[in-house]
Parts: sequence; structure tokens; C-alpha cells
Amino acid sequence: MTLPASGALSARDLNKELGRGEAQNGSANDLAFRQLAKVSAGGYSASAFYGKRRPIEITLSDTVVSSHYNTGGTWPWQTERDVSSKIAYAEGYYLTYKWKQVGPENPKVRPFVWDDKSWVTFTSMEPVKDVKFQLYVYDGVTKDLLGVSPVVSVTLGP
Repeated sequence: MTLPASGALSARDLNKELGRGEAQNGSANDLAFRQLAKVSAGGYSASAFYGKRRPIEITLSDTVVSSHYNTGGTWPWQTERDVSSKIAYAEGYYLTYKWKQVGPENPKVRPFVWDDKSWVTFTSMEPVKDVKFQLYVYDGVTKDLLGVSPVVSVTLGP
């Protein structure tokens, strides 16, 4: 559900959008309300909620992956187990996915994303330790960033 673009909004409407009990108490400073309004700090009015919807949630099957598996190919080092992602509260969106390195970039490590985009295998040309990645999820139509996953730490090699 998306909140209306204009008109009256009630606390009940906001609670329903957030998946909370309709009569649940809360304040404008609650993190859930600030995330819904897309306001990180300072004051804001009820109009900040117009047209908004619950933020998506991204969970990953693993946040630490390591492997000693060497295939002997061009990108010989790869994870033995794929990392899968689960996206919640994204109904109605056409999603696009992009794995990005976090921190200093190592061009010898890359993600190999499967066709359905929910699975990734990490590969490397040489052994690497603690290279960090995050999954960025976008609205495929508007290109708006919808969410970012927790960090995945990748170690490949002996």
C-alpha cells in the first residue's frame, strides 16, 4: 500500500503502512516514522508522509563468506556457497539489483549474479581477504534507490 498523495492522514494510516497495530502509540521521532517520511533529522510535518510507502527490507543468507575452492579457470577463486537475498515490502516494484564494493575497491574481485538476481557468487583472480560488498536495490522504472543490504565480507583463497 502507498499512503495517499493528499488529504487527511491519521496515525492509524501510518501504523497500517508500517505493519504495526492500528492503535499502537508512537511519536514523530520514532525511527520507523522518520524512515517512512524519509526525514533523518529535524522537524517535519504530516505532508512528509504523502505518497510514501514502507521501506523495503533486505536480508541475506550470509554476511561472511569464505572459500578455499580453486576452479583453476580465469577467475579461479570462488565461493562454494552462493549468497541469496530476500526482499520484503517491495510489492508493485520492478526491482533491479547492483552489488557494489564497500571501502577500498579491489578490481580482482567481482560478483557473478545469477539470472533471477537473488543469488550471487563471488569470484576473484587471486586470493583476497575481507573484501566487503553490499547489495543496492533500485526501482527499475524510476531508478530510485529503495534499499541497501547489510555488508557481506568475502575471503577467497588458501
